[in-house]
Amino acid sequence: MILTFQAVSEYTGKSLSTVYRAVKTGKLSASTREDGTQGIEVSEVARIWPLINQPENANAKRDTVTGHENAVISILREKIAFLETEIRFGREREEKLMDMVATLQQRLLPAPVRPWWQVWRKAA
Repeated sequence: MILTFQAVSEYTGKSLSTVYRAVKTGKLSASTREDGTQGIEVSEVARIWPLINQPENANAKRDTVTGHENAVISILREKIAFLETEIRFGREREEKLMDMVATLQQRLLPAPVRPWWQVWRKAA
């Protein structure tokens, strides 16, 4: 759907001069409409700026969800739940391994060396 420059300005909240400047600098590409005037594709505008006010007939949202979409949604929810449990188990495993590494490091540390002046003293 090709919008006029004025419509682009209204849908994006940008000024008309900003829209013209974007076309002039090449950020937006203008095309010729059926009536011979220039306009800009909605997808081209959405690539640069968010649309604040959506055009009436540009990809209207559906209120209904088909059975296939419900099946896909349920499968994705199951996968999300599975991955969340895997992440939780992975974090627990990482914590256990870090504890094991800490205890091994404590065991492998060399015995503390007494200062030279305490060599003749008896260990307590």
